[in-house]
Amino acid sequence: MLKCRSTRKACDRRDTKMPARKRGSQDSGPAEEIVLDLESGQPPSPGGSPRTRDTWATKLEFILSCLGYAIGLSNVWRFPYLCYKNGGGAFFVPYFTMLFACGIPIFFLEMALGQFNSCGVLSVFRICPIFKGVGFAMIIVNILVSAYYNVILAYTLFYMGVGFSPRLPWASCDNSWNTPNCIQFDYDTFQLNNATMANGTSSTEEFFSKYMLEISDGITESGSFVWKLVVCVFVSWIVIFFCLWKGVKSIGKVVYFTATFPFVMLLVLCIRGVTLPGAWTGILYYVVPQWDKLADFKVWSDAALQIFFSLGAGWGATITVASYNPFHNNLQMDSILVPITNCLTSVFAGFVVFSVLGFLSHATGIPVDQVATHGPQLTFITYPQAIALMPLAPVWAVLFFFMLYTIGLDSQFAQVETVISALQDEFPCLRDRKFVVAGGSCIVMFLISLPCVTQAGMYVLQLLDWYCASVSIFLTCLCEIFLIVGIYGVNNFIRDIECMLRKSIMPFWKYCWAFVTPTVLVGISITTVVSNGRVTYGDYQYPDWAVGLGWIAAFSSMIWIPVYAIYKVSSSQGTFWQRLKASVRCSPDYGPLLDQDRKEWMLKTYKATSEVARPTHHLARSIATLGFLHVAADGHESPSLLQPLSGTPRTPM
Repeated sequence: MLKCRSTRKACDRRDTKMPARKRGSQDSGPAEEIVLDLESGQPPSPGGSPRTRDTWATKLEFILSCLGYAIGLSNVWRFPYLCYKNGGGAFFVPYFTMLFACGIPIFFLEMALGQFNSCGVLSVFRICPIFKGVGFAMIIVNILVSAYYNVILAYTLFYMGVGFSPRLPWASCDNSWNTPNCIQFDYDTFQLNNATMANGTSSTEEFFSKYMLEISDGITESGSFVWKLVVCVFVSWIVIFFCLWKGVKSIGKVVYFTATFPFVMLLVLCIRGVTLPGAWTGILYYVVPQWDKLADFKVWSDAALQIFFSLGAGWGATITVASYNPFHNNLQMDSILVPITNCLTSVFAGFVVFSVLGFLSHATGIPVDQVATHGPQLTFITYPQAIALMPLAPVWAVLFFFMLYTIGLDSQFAQVETVISALQDEFPCLRDRKFVVAGGSCIVMFLISLPCVTQAGMYVLQLLDWYCASVSIFLTCLCEIFLIVGIYGVNNFIRDIECMLRKSIMPFWKYCWAFVTPTVLVGISITTVVSNGRVTYGDYQYPDWAVGLGWIAAFSSMIWIPVYAIYKVSSSQGTFWQRLKASVRCSPDYGPLLDQDRKEWMLKTYKATSEVARPTHHLARSIATLGFLHVAADGHESPSLLQPLSGTPRTPM
């Protein structure tokens, strides 16, 4: 092994030791020696292992994983009701406007961050270390939401299980849990049996509340565990674990079914729905436009909120899924295809839902505007009631709830994998312990979800859903936009993307990231804070201490952003402004993972910056450390005049 000291002479051997000044030093002190591979521009990996990271086996696996994550339960139980409430077909105007103004640009931004860096939500903030707290906030949000979201999936498992009985148990009032005010429909004549809508509750509502939930009178009466739900939650976590424990190798195979089956079932349910009597009455309620609604700011706000939450922006899952892409994948087209498919699925799901609601209205004589609901009430009360009126009701019930489970399962994959990949990328020693990390993560989230399966569990779930993923998600997105536009530079970010794509991108992205998207984000953030009133569940009003716990859950993620920023600045050296500048500057190991991609990017960056101004100290240090050659104007390679400075090579993955 030859040693090159203070000169840049070429060495005949591949492995070479080169002197490197310690970070922040000038000419004083002895030079620090680092071992460089002159061909790769990187130090040899520990133990001779290659610098690799798992990737999707095929492009289709990535697309299906993105679709599975983006298309969630809100596409089925929230969008159709929002569309009906906010002007029917007229709602499509603000909905698709917000898709292109806010949804697609943020989706593209997060995908680009993940694919460019090939790492999770903690390591990706090498781009600006002071914002690493945003990554911690994303992890906390994903842990909390995954915990209670899996409880909802457990509900679908329970309904699917009881659906295998010859007669659906929620279709009658002659069960042990029913009350004297239970309303049962005669499924031959479609008439009420023993009560009126004014003073009764439907058999489906009593099945949901009194049998499955065993719900108490309030959050203060936690009661005991509802063991049938505990078992369902445990089974669901077992399924998630076995789908995740091999990472993208196992997820990529599972999504071939879980991401496509919901589309097949939505088509089957739509065909069945439109053939039911009264279906077109419900569909007309859904699509007939009320153009005067477009003058209402609340309609535009609801459209932006639905786009925002449906695509899962700010959660970090998009960054994680894209981080397993090859470096030169054409993510520009992917970032357009996935959101548009997601939104069209929401529109299609509206036909599925309202065709059945029209049938329910026809069968019961209740107007469509009174049977139209959203959220868990639509999924677990209204829709099961309509299914019970169909021929072969148990078959349709099993298929419907299995579809819901697979829809939610894909979202869980991305959310839990966000936590796992972040830990493994931050601590590479965990990379060979995927089984342990995945198992430990699932166990922790299972334990967190246990309060949601007590007799007061529905109150806890509603509390967490109300506060955990609202303001905090907007804050993380605003931080991402500010980081790219205000600190790293939108032009620098676009140059990084073009290095990946090896072609220019549309100017549309720059204007959205710099002006349109931040404006929309600020607007919907203010609207959410102002309009997000006190949490309720039906007519139940939560006590003050419970509302306080909800805000604590919300701030448990957001607090990491300022806390880590303070830690980063205070742990640096120099004056306050020197520490602040060091905290917002890219880490030396920021950039592409693979050596050949990193060299291509660094050379492109150096050539671009040298045309404008002298390279920054960080850029000079990075290029010199990697032993790059400067390409002269005549096209010939000439030795770089930059002196080799110390830099911390990127941790081998």
